[in-house]
Amino acid sequence: MSQTVWKFPIPPDDVALVPMPDGAELLCAGAQGGEVCVWARVNPSAPLRSRRLRVAGTGHSEARGGYVGTAWLAGEQRAHHVVDCGWSA
Repeated sequence: MSQTVWKFPIPPDDVALVPMPDGAELLCAGAQGGEVCVWARVNPSAPLRSRRLRVAGTGHSEARGGYVGTAWLAGEQRAHHVVDCGWSA
């Protein structure tokens, strides 16, 4: 089973369903090219599933889940905190 790291851009607000290979391991979150992104170690041959990721600003209500990281978009002074809410049913 060969693994590689893929980047997944996500919307900077609310909960997004992000298709990624089943079993993907979230590594970190950050900003690139004006977008909030997460990077994950994936098996490219695994079937795609939807992962629920929540992006919230500091002081906003946070979804329950595992903290992935914080992204700072260029020119903004707002932090975008990414939380993993798990796989969609």
